[in-house]
Amino acid sequence: MTDPLDEIENGISRAEYARALKLCQAMLANTPDHPRATFLLGRILSDSGRGRDAFTLFDKALHLGHPESETLAQQALCLMRNAQPGEALLFAERASRLNPDHAEALHALGLVYSRAERHAEATDYYERAITAHPGRAGYHLSLALNLQALGQTDAARAAYRACLDLDPANFRALGGWAHITPMSVQDVRQMEGLAPLAESARDPSAMLRLGHAIAKACEDTDQPAESIAWLKRAKSRLREERRGHEARDAAVFAAATAALSAAPRPGFSEVAPVFVIGLPRTGTTLLDRILSSHSLIESVGESRAATWTFRDLLAGRAKVVLSAETLTAATQLDPRDVGAAYYGHLGWTHARTTRPVDMMPLNFFFAPLLQRALPNARFLCLRRHPADTVLNNYRQLLENRWGHYDYVYGLDSTARYFVRFEQLMHACQQQLPPDRFCVVDYETLVSEFEPSVRRVLDFCGLGFEQACIDFHTNPAAVATPSALQVRQPIHAASVGRWKRYAPYMSEALDVLVEAGVMEAGERPLTRPS
Repeated sequence: MTDPLDEIENGISRAEYARALKLCQAMLANTPDHPRATFLLGRILSDSGRGRDAFTLFDKALHLGHPESETLAQQALCLMRNAQPGEALLFAERASRLNPDHAEALHALGLVYSRAERHAEATDYYERAITAHPGRAGYHLSLALNLQALGQTDAARAAYRACLDLDPANFRALGGWAHITPMSVQDVRQMEGLAPLAESARDPSAMLRLGHAIAKACEDTDQPAESIAWLKRAKSRLREERRGHEARDAAVFAAATAALSAAPRPGFSEVAPVFVIGLPRTGTTLLDRILSSHSLIESVGESRAATWTFRDLLAGRAKVVLSAETLTAATQLDPRDVGAAYYGHLGWTHARTTRPVDMMPLNFFFAPLLQRALPNARFLCLRRHPADTVLNNYRQLLENRWGHYDYVYGLDSTARYFVRFEQLMHACQQQLPPDRFCVVDYETLVSEFEPSVRRVLDFCGLGFEQACIDFHTNPAAVATPSALQVRQPIHAASVGRWKRYAPYMSEALDVLVEAGVMEAGERPLTRPS
């Protein structure tokens, strides 16, 4: 007879939370103080986004005698998921000192250190988790993602394959593997054979991930029409489900623009962070890499410090952080409180001699509020060709847990989103101090690299350093889809990519031309050969 606890653990590992919850509740109904069942119920709630309830259950399990190292590791992960990275690392370090050997505890610690951008430590925990339980596909996937961030492409590719050997239908691993592997026509055909399985899955992300993987393989094999067709097929279900996003997006852009008119008040002027903002896949990672190669700059990656700041200071007055309600309410906050809270979430102190560069792209919505709160901050906004920006956003698989990227499920909606972004950034450029807000043209950055780097450094109040030109030699981890590109010297290979796809994205080009952000004469007159 199967042990119910094993069934619960297996359910959690397969993300079958409803069944695992039912089994767990049945066991606790008979034995309310069962330490392992209490702990596993905490894991189910933690994985389901109920962090506070989960943390309480972990405390109870610990009191009932559940192994401390396992419990602390899961509490650390629970805290990290609840946007409390400082506390999460304290719990992780306590768990580490107890030398945990349980696979799930080791994996949880790896996740904590990955999210804290401490990828070398995370790799050690993932490898130990795999040694303890080599048959768990998810452990190999976590290791692959971490190795990819470290630039260890061959090792990441092997870890993705190990995951797929255990779970051929793991579409996240398949997408990761395809992203870093040159694809062949045979790869396209093999992945196409998985489409019925993905489309029959209850989770629409299965087809989304597979479609993106096939689209990338079609790009590699010079099939632009097929690439776009697979993206449309992969996104069709979510496009229908998320049709209400455009009204919501329009309201957020309007509220961000209105925030430019908030009454000026003294901000937190003691510090001078650098914000790299822009739409995804427009060069934000490249610019972050250039800046963080400077001896006086340190990257904090795509930090959530801004969203955590407004979440905490508004104390539940807005249900969703990135919303019109939040942006409007935030104009009433004391700017000094906002600036101090932002720096607190970064974990920065005055003792540090470096300045942080925060490359969270969606901080462009908060730019008016952050400039008011941090008057000495610099904002560098990446601006790329409209059609390339639309195509790059559409073809990139963006993690979309909170619905911030619902616009990418349609080429036309992506174009309309770009138009709103362009209008907001134009307003920022007109109304924010010119020595604090600067638009960086991606094509100019690529074609006139050293002069552009010098201008960016001068804008940030930094002296020139050759390391910024040699950014590709920077060994620091990169946890964005551009991890491969920024480890290469500057090149213009992706400039003008949209022209190959122009015949298949006419609906988006119509939007851009009609809005006046792109000249009609730029569109190719004939189909590219």
